[in-house]
Amino acid sequence: MAISSFDNGRKAISIIGTDQLAQDRQIGAVVRGDGVTAMPIDGTVTVTSTFGFDQQPDSYFRIVNTGGAGTTWTVYIGPTTSDPSTPDRDIAAYTKIFTVVVGEVGDEIKFRDRIIQELNADTTFRTGSLLKAGKASDRAIVHIISDAFSLSGEFYERPVAGDFAVTIAGAPGDGVVIVGFDNLISRSKPVSITRDFDSPHRLGLFGITGSVLVSAKDLDDLFIEQATLNGDGVTVNMRVDGSITPKIFLVPAAIQTDIFIEEMRFFGNGNGIKMRNFLSKNSPLTNGVDIEIKSDNIVTTFPNLKSTEDFKNKFSFGQGAGGFSLDVEAGGDAFLAVYDFKNPFIIRVAGTFSTDDYIKITISDDLSSGINSFQFIAKGFEKEP
Repeated sequence: MAISSFDNGRKAISIIGTDQLAQDRQIGAVVRGDGVTAMPIDGTVTVTSTFGFDQQPDSYFRIVNTGGAGTTWTVYIGPTTSDPSTPDRDIAAYTKIFTVVVGEVGDEIKFRDRIIQELNADTTFRTGSLLKAGKASDRAIVHIISDAFSLSGEFYERPVAGDFAVTIAGAPGDGVVIVGFDNLISRSKPVSITRDFDSPHRLGLFGITGSVLVSAKDLDDLFIEQATLNGDGVTVNMRVDGSITPKIFLVPAAIQTDIFIEEMRFFGNGNGIKMRNFLSKNSPLTNGVDIEIKSDNIVTTFPNLKSTEDFKNKFSFGQGAGGFSLDVEAGGDAFLAVYDFKNPFIIRVAGTFSTDDYIKITISDDLSSGINSFQFIAKGFEKEP
């Protein structure tokens, strides 16, 4: 057996017998359909792991021991240094200090959650450094990832040893941390599997194949919730007077799970719904219904809705004309407007950010008369973060 090197420094292994030429002829006896010469093997080949390449620079650290109250944890992330031009778009180094409080001593998960929340609430970290913090399920791990796409050796990496560091100051032996990698680079990672439903004790399936599609696995993952007044969980009818003080209806973040929203819908009824009026009222609204979504700490505002036809033309996306319906009956008409998302958006578990994610409906007109019912519902599924 001999070892040789490629130009990139990687090693290759050759098998050489006592008669090298004869051995080479034997080894090279198989030529694949793509023209590559392969070595025939009489035996079983076992692949222990399949690797993929993460295109976002990242690293992580594990909180082994918080340390006592007053122990300080300093997170340091180095700068990018790839831009030689002027003006320079390199990102400056980032440092943030966390001090363990009494209620966090020995509770690594609680300390982890506060670190993630404060990092994501810091505009210097999120906007200035283009970074995002996340967590690993059930473990005291803080994951730091670049929001910017960067393949190996490209701009948004922090490739120098020491570009990612977590240091602890306090009583000797108080706090313990394990840092995954001492830099932020795009790196190769093992590909995860999901359990085979027929043979979960022996077999697995690739977790991702082709395009990423997130979907519910079990029926108990299903999420269906109506927006309620200030998130009180009780008042679902948006037939309220918001003309003086706007009334807010919320679908709030869940306490223990991330929510993936697949569909939002408005529905209601009244006597004599007209397309150019707001449902069964005698005119369009003055201020309109506002929809605001905070997903993964990013706020998105939807078009303002002042008339029934606005629900059809400005809200009912994803299903074409099928996303809106109006059923006219003597004594009471019913309408439905559906926004169907091809890929669900996420409402992160409560406590992930300083202000939780949400779906917010704001009523700024008097809807207390002229309509019978006006409601909003969100449908999707829940997953542990």
